[in-house]
Amino acid sequence: MAVTVNFYDNFIQDIGLQRMNLATDTFKVMLVNGYVFNKGHNSKVNISGELGTADGYTAGGIALNQSWTVDGSSITKFDADDVSWTVTPSGTIGPCTGAVIYDDTVTSPTADRLMCYIDFGGAESTGPSTEFKIIFDSNGLFTIG
Repeated sequence: MAVTVNFYDNFIQDIGLQRMNLATDTFKVMLVNGYVFNKGHNSKVNISGELGTADGYTAGGIALNQSWTVDGSSITKFDADDVSWTVTPSGTIGPCTGAVIYDDTVTSPTADRLMCYIDFGGAESTGPSTEFKIIFDSNGLFTIG
């Protein structure tokens, strides 16, 4: 299955209007099932189908350990460590069809601004005592340069 990343229309505007700080804000990734990407969505309250708290997944997702860097050739990169959820011994995580990355600095679903939707290209699940992982590209989530 081909994985694709789609950015929400508001993302660049939110950076320009200082609603997001890529270096210091808390970004989270949450798992969804059946959500249909809409580039016009702008806050977490617009997202449907998030998995509920169960079997090793906690609603709201997991915080990213992100970095915002500029290398010697003027390439600016937003990157994050890979994330994973450990499934309980008798549980499963999934099915889920994608993940949403959002800014969780302000703890209000209407203020939690959206960055991007990761479409898994189909339903993904993992079984008991395993890890559900999202592995980010070694070149980062996105680059500007």
